Amino acid sequence: MFGIIFVGHGQIAKGAVSALELFGCVMDNGCKIVEFLPGDSLDTFSSKLECALDSLSNYAGVVVFADLFSGSPFNMAVRQKLIRTHQRIEVIGGANLTAVLEAFVSRDEDMDEVVLRSIDLGKRQLKRYLPKGGQEPPTIDDDI
Repeated sequence: MFGIIFVGHGQIAKGAVSALELFGCVMDNGCKIVEFLPGDSLDTFSSKLECALDSLSNYAGVVVFADLFSGSPFNMAVRQKLIRTHQRIEVIGGANLTAVLEAFVSRDEDMDEVVLRSIDLGKRQLKRYLPKGGQEPPTIDDDI
């Protein structure tokens, strides 16, 4: 079984966990959130992330989901991945609820396969709504 950490700006990670609970997911010791809050320095955030990773050191690996690719939480998670060669860590940026949910319900499966599947499902869930017939939706300038 692998652990999961959701990192993000503000309280987005806490919101994601709250949403997962609506789907019946029960957070356990193998799931952590690390928030990059207003006023946090990079050192403060890094220390919080290190503590979360330390608490998951007995798992087969850790998947870190970040709200934004290349944002500070993502970059700090990548830094930890490079430093912690003794711990298997995967970092996914631009995570959405679909990707995190897939990983959460599949934690007993092969981590590499789950990471690839989570990314694929997360990408496929980004869709634009078009009315029937494929017509473009009205714009603000149109008289509706």
